[in-house]
Amino acid sequence: MASTTNKPKRISQSQMAKDLDVSQALISMVLNGRERGITKETVTRIWDYATKHGYQPRGMQIYLNRHKQPAQLKNVGYILRSPLKLTNNSTFFSHVNQGLYEALREDGTKTLFLGGEDDLSMEDPQRLTQSCSGLKGIVILGEVAEELVLKLASFQIPLVSISASCHGLCHSILPNDIQSASQMVDHLVDLGHREFAWIGGNQNLARSDIRRNAIEMVLRRHKFSLDPSNILSTDSADRQDGYRSIQSIWEKKEGPKPTALVCYNGLIARGAIDYMLEHRIRAGKDFSVVAFDATRICQESHPTITASSSIPEDMGREAVRLIIEEHAHPEEGKVFCDLTLPATLHIRESSGPAPSLASASAPASRSVAK
Repeated sequence: MASTTNKPKRISQSQMAKDLDVSQALISMVLNGRERGITKETVTRIWDYATKHGYQPRGMQIYLNRHKQPAQLKNVGYILRSPLKLTNNSTFFSHVNQGLYEALREDGTKTLFLGGEDDLSMEDPQRLTQSCSGLKGIVILGEVAEELVLKLASFQIPLVSISASCHGLCHSILPNDIQSASQMVDHLVDLGHREFAWIGGNQNLARSDIRRNAIEMVLRRHKFSLDPSNILSTDSADRQDGYRSIQSIWEKKEGPKPTALVCYNGLIARGAIDYMLEHRIRAGKDFSVVAFDATRICQESHPTITASSSIPEDMGREAVRLIIEEHAHPEEGKVFCDLTLPATLHIRESSGPAPSLASASAPASRSVAK
């Protein structure tokens, strides 16, 4: 006679929800490892029923290992603000993600990409619940719509926002943009610069206004200001934005030409330097460029870019620390932290002493036709 197995017949989540008189969303959360905010009795009841009736998620054999699987929270999910994609190169958030990875790998926890802001905003609520249940925590990379933050906060999973403050909804870790502005402007003033330009990016995000306001505040402290014709902002924050913006500033016919440019990020600064190189304007000699940044774009080619920023990898590590602490002390309730990490100035080739008025205008006569 052929041998038989004790493996029970499979049952669906919807059938379990009906039999136990609970929601299918609750069934899904428990079977995906969620225990926070759910009574121990309910968790035990659902798992015992699932084991008895042979429920088996794809790729798992819970009837063989009922107690081990749900307790293992081995992923921290992360979400990218719109319109960023995983394919974006040399972004601030790729460095943050590296910090997350390094801080998590010690205990075998991994990062899990949950999707972009637009994808998740349109996600069916039940599917989003299933995607987020069982996670050790969720990290939001950048400023997203408040509706999405509210939705994620409702899952009662440790939630951390990077580079955007979500007052009263979750933890936030922020770069010290005021300190960065002070370091860069003080550096340029010490080099003798008196005429400044600003190229902003991501003008629809709060970070753009925060950085411009910080630059203008520090300039006022030095009794300087930005000429309106030397202020440009762009919808995105890429190399082509820097190229086109400095072209517009440099080729204007009226107003003083700046001798120093402050950029929203390193990509904009690199694009501005591309224009200068094409027109034989020497960054760090004829014209100085600095940026809010601490990514590889500032060092990957010459001239290297003078920049100041909080270290993005440290922001990722701090996010992990907050997630771990919330798991370790759940009884302390929801006390949210807004952490602002210190900035560091890196002086590189793109900044140098201010040229005289004569030499400041000389590069225009040396420009070559494209």
